Amino acid sequence: MNNTHYLDSKAALIKAEIPRKITSWGSLLIITFTSIILFGTYYKYHKYLKYTGNVVKDNEKYLIKIVVEEDEILNIKKGILILNNKELEHEIFYIKPVYYLEDQNQKYYEVFVKCNLEKAYQYENLPITVKFKLPETTLMKEVLKKLRKR
Repeated sequence: MNNTHYLDSKAALIKAEIPRKITSWGSLLIITFTSIILFGTYYKYHKYLKYTGNVVKDNEKYLIKIVVEEDEILNIKKGILILNNKELEHEIFYIKPVYYLEDQNQKYYEVFVKCNLEKAYQYENLPITVKFKLPETTLMKEVLKKLRKR
């Protein structure tokens, strides 16, 4: 006999009206999350790596010596060298063996980069700041890379 009372309460829940505040906040959250996901998926940008190194002379050639993490050597090969807002072609001349700085888990390499340096930069042991412009990426790709590393 209590079955009808039980069914009536279910029908009342289904027919109950949802307050406007909950509806508006819910729709606002849905629109916000959708916008963030679309922006993160479709907006493309260039990522940059910035290093401070020294100019060294090796058999009449001037090279840029930088210290790089093991994971970023491939990115340097793919990237475009930027020096004083000028894009230069470059190649990795050679890489010195592994050594460690502070953290024992991360390996670092001395990378010697060969490029056409201007006369103003052709001084041995000259400190120099270089940037590498990496190929275009999206925010979603970068987040997924970080999650995979963990």
